[in-house]
Amino acid sequence: MVKVMSKICYYGVATNDLKKEYKSKGLRTSSCPINRKWRDMIRRCYDEKRKSRLGKLSDCSVCAEWLLFSNFKAWMEKQDWQGKELDKDIMSGQSKIYSPETCLFVDRSVNMLVVGLNTAKGAVYVASRKKYYSSVKNTLTGKLEFLGLYKEEHEANHAYKKRKSEIILEFAKSLNDKVIASYLVENHCNESPV
Repeated sequence: MVKVMSKICYYGVATNDLKKEYKSKGLRTSSCPINRKWRDMIRRCYDEKRKSRLGKLSDCSVCAEWLLFSNFKAWMEKQDWQGKELDKDIMSGQSKIYSPETCLFVDRSVNMLVVGLNTAKGAVYVASRKKYYSSVKNTLTGKLEFLGLYKEEHEANHAYKKRKSEIILEFAKSLNDKVIASYLVENHCNESPV
């Protein structure tokens, strides 16, 4: 059952409704790892200073249910979350909403794999050559791969996205977790599922 928010306190949108419960047990919610994950998620979406720095990359939100800490906590306690990162992109493509339907916990290496895939991160203009330089960090090898120089920015970005997709496919094939592998391929590659 979804609880209704009472008092808004985090970034003007979210409520920690378990503060008194923790305090009655001599605990602080700020020392709770689940609360830290919840606050980080709220901050990513609603901290105006952060959003102005990141521009359109910060265009995300949290579902109404998770604006109440107890609801997020109940969901998170059912997940395999320890030592993992909360991700909203792998399961649903480039989702803009953190919700039970779009989120899962993954290892950092998996989370970093899809970073930059839908941005113009692969093209840098080189004025001396009057061309766009394209490169990608291969998360499998840890090395930066040079993809070429291109006359047009869209060509450099295409090369970046193509190679990034190939890296994701290769990574997905090596994963033991076939559910996450399937999400990676389905939502981030131009290939058929593994």
